[in-house]
Amino acid sequence: MTEEKFKQIKELQDKIEDKERKIRNIDLLISSCGLGCKITGTPKGSFRQAPEHYSSNKEEIIKILQLDREKINNELIELNKVFSEQ
Repeated sequence: MTEEKFKQIKELQDKIEDKERKIRNIDLLISSCGLGCKITGTPKGSFRQAPEHYSSNKEEIIKILQLDREKINNELIELNKVFSEQ
């Protein structure tokens, strides 16, 4: 195995571990007793930050977390496919 190939495999492993860590964190958040969410943004064509919005609607926050978990899980599946081909 060349050094370049080793670096590619190591980077891939790091990406996989990062995705797995994010999924674990989301699972911990979903199972927590209290959830709160801070929403920030920047208006189009502006460098100023828009006012912040805080939400404590647990059901809505869990839906958002589940969608994010699903997206990350799909990315993880793809990374694992690439890793198994190495």
